[in-house]
Amino acid sequence: MSDNDRAKGEPLSDDALIAILRKEENAAWNWQTAELTGLRQQALNYYDRKPLGDEVEGQSRVITSEVADTVETVMPALMRVFVSGDDVVEFQPIEQRDEQAAKEASQYIPHVLMRQNDGFRIIHDWIKGALMYRLSGVSVDVEEVTKPRVDPVEGWTAEQMAAAKAIAEEQEAGEVEFDVEEDAPGVGTFSGTVTLERKKKRVVIDGIAEEDILFSPGVRDVDSASYAGYRKQVRASDLREMGLTQEQIDQLSEDRPVSSEEDQRQDGFQTQNGERKDDQRRLWLVLAYVLADEDGDGISERIRVLYAHAGGMSGRIIERTAWDEPEVPMALATPILMPHVIMGRSLFDQTLDIQDVKTALTRAMLDNTYQVVRPRPIINDRVTVTSLLDWTPGQPIMSQGTGPVGENISFLQTPSIIPQAQSALEYFDQVREARTGVNKQASGADPEALNGTAYGAGLLTSAAAQRLELMARVLAATAMTRLMRLIYRAVKRSAAGPIKYYAAGDWQDCDPRQWPDDMHLVVS
Repeated sequence: MSDNDRAKGEPLSDDALIAILRKEENAAWNWQTAELTGLRQQALNYYDRKPLGDEVEGQSRVITSEVADTVETVMPALMRVFVSGDDVVEFQPIEQRDEQAAKEASQYIPHVLMRQNDGFRIIHDWIKGALMYRLSGVSVDVEEVTKPRVDPVEGWTAEQMAAAKAIAEEQEAGEVEFDVEEDAPGVGTFSGTVTLERKKKRVVIDGIAEEDILFSPGVRDVDSASYAGYRKQVRASDLREMGLTQEQIDQLSEDRPVSSEEDQRQDGFQTQNGERKDDQRRLWLVLAYVLADEDGDGISERIRVLYAHAGGMSGRIIERTAWDEPEVPMALATPILMPHVIMGRSLFDQTLDIQDVKTALTRAMLDNTYQVVRPRPIINDRVTVTSLLDWTPGQPIMSQGTGPVGENISFLQTPSIIPQAQSALEYFDQVREARTGVNKQASGADPEALNGTAYGAGLLTSAAAQRLELMARVLAATAMTRLMRLIYRAVKRSAAGPIKYYAAGDWQDCDPRQWPDDMHLVVS
């Protein structure tokens, strides 16, 4: 039965929901494939200086590196902005009574990102992915983990062990398991170990591979999308740990092939490695936030759904819960904004044609240099061609005629184009500077020597700095601010009580349960 055939007030079944999810996911995936896959592959090829496909045997095949140079020049400045200090963000109170909560959040939220998660690597990959591929993403989620603690037990009575279990259950501290033996027959005391398994919620922040970001095509922001989420690769063994039976896993029978982007990133290793068909069989787990009429009242609600599939239209829902928060817990980054769309432009877009032109100019200059240094000989039929082709220093050139060899051979004089080519290369350097803000002054060269006057160099350096500053402000105001706000809300959802943590050389404490629902946020 389709969702449209439901009676009013009838709940949305798992079968109907998985049909909606797979349809939405395929639409998002098809849009990704059509619009972005080729661009990302091309960007990686240019970054890695792969052959262009127009190389000619016997001529220069050099590839210049404008894309990589631009990205790698911008990265240190942006990383210095976001991760060089502890004061990554500052929460500011909305109400007068929230000053202490704002101070606590300003210290603890960066701690969650940088200490409890691999914050440096997450931010690095997030920013670099945006600079290269237009759009990159980070997810924020809450997971439940079990942390066992083993303590020794000596001379405990059965009553003491029962009381310890009761206290743990009453305080919801976790499960208690005793591994003990009676000290001596009939004494009634026991020794051994007690294991306390505490269940704890933790905030998990992770980067999303660019091709695994999913949202409904054509939307202007991710929070208004009817479907938004991301995929991640899992193994059959992981799904068993999540509670699926082997029969349910076996029903996910159609394996999704390795994506061309993933294979390209891994230099073909994924393809060469092959696919296993046992508990390590590769499957896909999707965490999606979908708008659907869950209760049959004709109004869509946002639902958080965790489901698994292997590439086909079927799937298996593992978790589904109502999502009442105003934002989807994904932070997307794009460095150059475009109006009314999620995805902007990248530094690859700004430097693609410049690398093409400079590659052609550099090849022509090198080919010309080869001809100037080793000019083509002009010979008559008296010169032995085979001896002429041997360019070993001192090797004689054989001639079948009489008289000096110089009468039978001369060299074609090729005019040098190096001055003209260098002027053209410098011009396109200026074009790149105007587009990206990356210039020689900004990279540490002497401004006066390069520009003639300190004043003029200062203007150029200022213009470059403003380009980089705008890029940093865009990432801060759109991506980093959202990420910190998502972490803030996830911390509030996961907090079970006061928290103690070590930061700034001392132990700090806070109670996220007492924080307000929202605060102003400023990224340093």
